[in-house]
Amino acid sequence: MRYRRATPLDWRDLARLVRAAFPVASFGPMSDGQIAWYCRELGPHVRLLLDDSVAFSRSLVGASIVVPRPAQRCAWLELLAVAPGQQGRGIGQQLLDLAEAATSSAGFPHLDLAVATHNEGAIRFYERRGYHRVGDEPTDALDRGSRWRYSKALTAATFAPSAALGLQA
Repeated sequence: MRYRRATPLDWRDLARLVRAAFPVASFGPMSDGQIAWYCRELGPHVRLLLDDSVAFSRSLVGASIVVPRPAQRCAWLELLAVAPGQQGRGIGQQLLDLAEAATSSAGFPHLDLAVATHNEGAIRFYERRGYHRVGDEPTDALDRGSRWRYSKALTAATFAPSAALGLQA
């Protein structure tokens, strides 16, 4: 597996991954082009996890977007997506570990995120990993339905991927 920053050549593949990983209700009538635009707008913060185990193959298996929020003294997990055929193999945990390490290394004491209240699988995933519900999260144009905000206090990371992830305190 290889974790790297997304490039403009990745936007369309990333849009397809997001579309496949999330139910239609999450992105509503958005086209792949609109999802690619959304990801492109957050470009410096987008990271991909590629499976290079097959020669001459680059298979996108997951992606994360972590955006620093200095005014709130946290980083925000904007997106964590795992390809449907890869779910249940620890890829989500690997992406979350990298996001947490980058957040901590950049000097942010918390990683926060929002989960749709109806997404029981994601809620279980984050709660098992130490995230606690801290309130409701307002919805925006991309969201459908209500969301809960979750947060996790982080300890010092054992490695410093913050430069590679572009997080700055």
